[in-house]
Amino acid sequence: MNILLIAGQSNAVGTSRTGPLKGYEFSNVSLYQAGEFTGGNQALQNVWLRGIRPNMGYTPEHSGIELGICSALRGAEPYGIIRYAYGTTDLIRNWQAESLWKKVPASMEDSGYCFLQWKNTFLRAVHSLQTPFIVRGLVFMQGESDAYDRDGALRYAENLRSLMCDMRRFIGNESLPVLIGEIATPVSEYAPFADIVREGQREFCRGDKNAVFVPSKDLRLQDGWHYIMQDAIELGERFGREVKNLFEKP
Repeated sequence: MNILLIAGQSNAVGTSRTGPLKGYEFSNVSLYQAGEFTGGNQALQNVWLRGIRPNMGYTPEHSGIELGICSALRGAEPYGIIRYAYGTTDLIRNWQAESLWKKVPASMEDSGYCFLQWKNTFLRAVHSLQTPFIVRGLVFMQGESDAYDRDGALRYAENLRSLMCDMRRFIGNESLPVLIGEIATPVSEYAPFADIVREGQREFCRGDKNAVFVPSKDLRLQDGWHYIMQDAIELGERFGREVKNLFEKP
């Protein structure tokens, strides 16, 4: 089975208010997820789910890029998605690469805790998977929280390079393709360094032959941080078109 990994912060969780939406049910795609899923969607964590549909995101009223990814991958079923994502988490601390840890993180207050939980989610998922699999790629949608902090923004490319190196090493494929989603958050008093983060994302992708920069700055936001539903789907389709090429490889 082909496996796609999704990781990051709230736009990877799925925080777009769904509203009326038809034609986005994918019965032959399996999903295993953990992270910031609340309300009735707490029950959708840490178990393989058969089928992806709207409202499997942050709450039962939210969806995300997973719908667009599945839409672009129609005909590539069956496959599985393993997702760990948590909102308002930054790269400089929460997603710190394991090679930079000074101690094993025990809580969200400790550097690297999201990376540790991403690893644990993957291990739980593959342990309960009853079929041979191959990890084809990683979608990483993160960076808004680093736009708060000048140091985090200036070091974004460096920190992303360390994280992707450690993630690839953990998966066992140092050439694992990674798709980096551009943040769309505008520069403001709440995100004064958003442009620096975007440049850090581009810089990392320019220097990594197995990384793809997926643009999103042209897409619409519902609140300054999170995409409106139709544009979250469009972003997912942009990811999905890249993933389709990976799925077609022998």
